[in-house]
Amino acid sequence: MMEQLLLQSIQNDALAPAMPEETGNALAETIIGPLAEMTVYPRSLIAANHGLYFVGRRETQKYVGIVTATARRAGDLGEPRSIRLSSTALYLALAETDTVTSLTEHIYIASELRRLGVQWVSLAPRYVGEFEKGVDYIGDLEVFAAAFAQHAAVARAFGPYKLSLHSGSDKFSIYPIVARLAGNDVHLKTAGTSYLEALRAVARVAPAVFRKIVDLAVERYPVDRASYQVSAETAAIEPLVTGPDESLDKLLDDFHGREILHVTYGSVLNHPQLGSRLFAILKAHEERYTQLVAAHFDRHLKPFGKRS
Repeated sequence: MMEQLLLQSIQNDALAPAMPEETGNALAETIIGPLAEMTVYPRSLIAANHGLYFVGRRETQKYVGIVTATARRAGDLGEPRSIRLSSTALYLALAETDTVTSLTEHIYIASELRRLGVQWVSLAPRYVGEFEKGVDYIGDLEVFAAAFAQHAAVARAFGPYKLSLHSGSDKFSIYPIVARLAGNDVHLKTAGTSYLEALRAVARVAPAVFRKIVDLAVERYPVDRASYQVSAETAAIEPLVTGPDESLDKLLDDFHGREILHVTYGSVLNHPQLGSRLFAILKAHEERYTQLVAAHFDRHLKPFGKRS
């Protein structure tokens, strides 16, 4: 069955829809990984133009590969040929890998994509430092600036294309650096924290429901955190959880609270009772939620409206 799915994937003449997580995991583990003789990251799988693109790792080395009908080995990208993605915008994310993307790796990926005629609009390296979900950048800003300047130079030389800040929400300390070094060639990925602003609205208008959401988030966090870069501890939010209703929304400004609530969004939205109640509350208080999200986006966009 997996072999048949693989064959179907490499027959796509355009960018295929994202694979279900279970399918991607199975393909990466049972077919592509053994074929390429490396660990393949399931979330990197992209089926497009008669090929299945992937990012993998063998020991300490990372690879970008493609499975085609004529590919003979891992890293064999076949003969140069034109690849057009039919009115699509291709975004490549390496940010979920375990190691920082080196300058050499970035140059190799960009040069191979250009050699093959692939058109892409944005690339997300794994930058130095920590990009944990929903909180500010963790790391040395001078080191980040030096490394980002090099990545920006590669993006200009081989593109230009946008450098993406994957898990870019709330990384306020690095936005001025990114804006100065990359100008308008930036892709800020921030949709996830709109959910946190939804919870802020719920905390203010329906604290009893918000407490139930927090209870579920604390229960699910040990499992849901597995696929995310986070370091929050549930014990750290206990004083805020047991406080009065009026201070509940402070959880949305707390490092630990933001991460715990952020990565458990799926468990909450798919909960048979809480998910529907959350949406009903937002619908009833749409203007309040809209104002919160607008202010949140304004805070993210403001640093990119200035040039120093």
